[in-house]
Amino acid sequence: MKVGIIVAMDSEYSRLSALLGGAEGTIGHNQIVLRRSGIGKVNAAIVAIDLIYSPHPDCIISTGVAGGLGSDVHVMDIV
Repeated sequence: MKVGIIVAMDSEYSRLSALLGGAEGTIGHNQIVLRRSGIGKVNAAIVAIDLIYSPHPDCIISTGVAGGLGSDVHVMDIV
């Protein structure tokens, strides 16, 4: 399966691309394509359309940290 992942911020992109070894990689049998959109729904929509046209992922995931990158924020905290 080919999965497109969209993130808004550079900090999110750098962490995920480090795990993938770049903008594209594999996790298990899945091909992952990572894109940074910039902040906002319109920017995310533009990148989603770009992903749909090429490289044609089977699904798209929009993910982010919602401002929760502070050292005092932990998993399961409400931000």
